[in-house]
Amino acid sequence: QYYSLHNHTDASNARLIDSINKPTDLIKRAFDLGLSGIAITDHETIKAHVKASQFIKKKRTETEGEEKEKWKNFKVIFGNEIYLCRNGLNSENYDSKKDKFYHFILLAVDEIGHEQIRRLSTKAYGHSFMKNRMLRVPTYYKDLEEVIGEDKGHLIASSACIGGFLGTKILKASTQERYKDYFNKEIENLKAWIEYIQSIFGKENFFLELQPSDNEEQIYVNKWLINFSKELKITDLLCSIRF
Repeated sequence: QYYSLHNHTDASNARLIDSINKPTDLIKRAFDLGLSGIAITDHETIKAHVKASQFIKKKRTETEGEEKEKWKNFKVIFGNEIYLCRNGLNSENYDSKKDKFYHFILLAVDEIGHEQIRRLSTKAYGHSFMKNRMLRVPTYYKDLEEVIGEDKGHLIASSACIGGFLGTKILKASTQERYKDYFNKEIENLKAWIEYIQSIFGKENFFLELQPSDNEEQIYVNKWLINFSKELKITDLLCSIRF
């Protein structure tokens, strides 16, 4: 079984030009390839979930025979690629030299998980502000703590691409690798960050995302993620292929 867990549609284009995939085309392509399911994780928007839900329901009711059975077993996972930022980030205290809008993946396990995604997305737009001609929609760490609270297990999270916190920080640390004390301190800080995120979602619900690529930076990040997975006993790694 293989599920592609990090995918974008044209719903992401509301704030930036990101993808030409139609939700229905994306799902159909994954089905035709023989995948067991596919996640929709647009950039801080969940509006593609409606079309995706309508499409999968139609396929499960209107197709016949063996294909109908395949559609019944095919999973569409509703997710969101949020921008995880420091608490209180706004237009007045934003510092372009320090603040980043780190990518972070959320996947709903069930209805409660999807409700949590909706609540988090609402909070993000409540924090929104314009900067550099773009609407910024930060999710605060405290938002994750408040929405998930003790009700863990309904959301799966991943570290996302190299635009995520881990990827960005690993690449920044790599430029100072010759300074061992500084480099080792940064690596320890990243391990502490992973453990903090695990405390929010539950250790079994947070994963490190590897992406296949010939890009040297991605390969470097992948190697460090594997190191972290071994040391912190994160045994399963999410691997994603973007269509």
